[in-house]
Amino acid sequence: MKNVANVRGVFVTVRVVNIGSGSSGNALLIHAAEASLLVDCGIGPRTIEATLRAHGLDWTKLGGMVVSHEHSDHIKALPAALRKGVPITCTPGTAMAAGIPVQAYVPIDRAGASFVDGVTVRPLTLSHDAAEPCGFEITVGETRIVVITDTGEALDHFTEPIRNADLLILEANHDERMLWNGPYPHYLKQRVASVYGHLSNGAAGELLREALKASETLPEIWLGHLSETNNRPDRAIATVRQELGPLADSARIVAMSRRGGERWASGRTPSRQLRLLEPG
Repeated sequence: MKNVANVRGVFVTVRVVNIGSGSSGNALLIHAAEASLLVDCGIGPRTIEATLRAHGLDWTKLGGMVVSHEHSDHIKALPAALRKGVPITCTPGTAMAAGIPVQAYVPIDRAGASFVDGVTVRPLTLSHDAAEPCGFEITVGETRIVVITDTGEALDHFTEPIRNADLLILEANHDERMLWNGPYPHYLKQRVASVYGHLSNGAAGELLREALKASETLPEIWLGHLSETNNRPDRAIATVRQELGPLADSARIVAMSRRGGERWASGRTPSRQLRLLEPG
């Protein structure tokens, strides 16, 4: 049964909660029965703790946390996580740049890492101005959640994970016209727009179109890391839909809020099945 995880032989619903997304902080909770982990912790510890409590969890009940890179909007609550003994997985470069002690983390490599039975994480190399950043393909039973943010370039190896995702979290950081006509100093505009910066709305849409053009199904798509200054949720969604063309008719696309709140559950009828139900 696709979209329901088989964890330790039991079919369970996989839930994903956006705790926060954007330059002010990024954190994501993935929760399935005993299998719970955080993706980044760039939000204040109290906010993360409140989300955990709402799902019957605390730091000590997490199966682990994966850290994408060392920028402050992804590791703000890292000291709290370390104090609580949360198992941390990241690349060696990220660990060194973030000041994570060798004994406090497990290095992730191309083969990925396992947290508990039925949960694996595979890294996806990104193009960003960080030490050794990566996105993630997270598999809980048969459910796949793919996180690709903080990349200035759409890379070829994104295609397969996107095509196989049930939930895709993809960066749509800025509208190019808003960026270049906006208030940022020129050096910062260049940094954001560079291949080591952030993916624009148009680039995100182009990536999706190419990755999904041969797919019979669509993942639910969450557009993440939207710039407060150089983007708008409605503009991000509209641009991505325009780039998707006919695929947009079957796509469920959500712009993630900076303050969090978006939720996804694998047990509901997935949007990725809609194309199979529609004529043509």
